[in-house]
Amino acid sequence: MNHFVELVVPFFILLTRPFRIWCGILQIHFPGYFNYQCNLSFLNWLTILPSLMCFDDQSLALISSSSARKEVIRVQQLHKTGAIESKPTWGLCVRRVFELMLGAMIAYLKYFLLYRICCHLDKP
Repeated sequence: MNHFVELVVPFFILLTRPFRIWCGILQIHFPGYFNYQCNLSFLNWLTILPSLMCFDDQSLALISSSSARKEVIRVQQLHKTGAIESKPTWGLCVRRVFELMLGAMIAYLKYFLLYRICCHLDKP
């Protein structure tokens, strides 16, 4: 199970919305179980943080208040009618750069991990 969650599940982020949501659930549940056991809990909390980006507004609406949901629906309707321009904001650009850097770092680290597992070497 450990190898599946750490090596296969992260690639679900690249697939469609249901796979991304399951990726987030699995990547939060797996280290969350270890947090419950108080085993390396600080590192497990750090592992959970990037997994929060797997959830979109619709999936997070299940845990938000009804007033927040109404506000999101109102803003989405304003975007559909064209009352609000949908230009990329500074925060969105920073988030996209962060996501790309995080993805590149994960791919780089996974490559060396797979290399070590496949070739049984201590150093890459």
